[in-house]
Amino acid sequence: MSRSHLMIVTFAVVTLGSAGVAPGTSAAAVGGKDRGFVAARFALEIGGVVTGWIDSVEGGGAVGEEVTTGNAGDSKKHIGGTRFEDIDIGIATPIPPAVLAWMKDTLAGNFRRQSGAVVTTDYEGRVVERLEFTDALLTEIVFPSFDAASREFATLSIRLSPERTRLRKGSSGARLELPRPVRPALRSTFRLTIDRLPTARVAAVEGLAVKLKVIESEVGAEVSNLVVRLALTDAAPYADWLEDFVVNGNNSDDRERSGTLDLMSAEGTRTLLSIGLHHIGIVRMTSDRRDSGSESVPRVAAELYCESISLAGN
Repeated sequence: MSRSHLMIVTFAVVTLGSAGVAPGTSAAAVGGKDRGFVAARFALEIGGVVTGWIDSVEGGGAVGEEVTTGNAGDSKKHIGGTRFEDIDIGIATPIPPAVLAWMKDTLAGNFRRQSGAVVTTDYEGRVVERLEFTDALLTEIVFPSFDAASREFATLSIRLSPERTRLRKGSSGARLELPRPVRPALRSTFRLTIDRLPTARVAAVEGLAVKLKVIESEVGAEVSNLVVRLALTDAAPYADWLEDFVVNGNNSDDRERSGTLDLMSAEGTRTLLSIGLHHIGIVRMTSDRRDSGSESVPRVAAELYCESISLAGN
């Protein structure tokens, strides 16, 4: 089977992250007086081991599949089956090692199922409930959008698709002891490099999303298109590539390029997560609207496809 059948790449624009809310703490907790009642913290457990704090959780419920039988005048409803909702989890950087390893395996084509739980605690660490999941696939990874002007935390999202879930109350007296969450990186601390293109003054990179897809009974990853926003003064090399690659049709594999998108620490000295971008091609370029007399800095957007991505990090 050709590479294009094994790995389909599509990108979605998703902006994640919240400023001023500590990782692992529900936003509802901020400003609450009775913290033991309103504050909630969430941790992710994989294979019986708690990996660390997470930012948010949604979904995971059991849903009855409603079936209607009979005719219009004498119909009856009943439950014909059960399905379990996907679980969407928000995670601040740095990413817990067990989660990062699962992400790396998924992007490398090792689609392994894992069981675990999302553990909810109160502010004192008492376990309130456990959302347990069985044989889940990691079916979506949404990286944060990066913006040099942003002060929001760099938060990514993963989606788990379980075979089964179960919600359990916390055991009496059970407590979860984990180190306090470290301050996450910001969406503004990023570094983009692409072969033979100027990237030092890139203002924003719109978020990557990777989804699992089943094609002809085979599982593959689908990655969205990368959108790079840059100053008009740096646009000429991108426009030249577009002319050669798209208009002139010189778009064979040897004309594609490679790159990396790095999430840096707040001080900009350490790489927390490096996203490898493989087999990049340019699709189109657009310019921001400019009004006569405007003093705003003119910017252009270059849309790029990427056949696959890989991860490196702590």
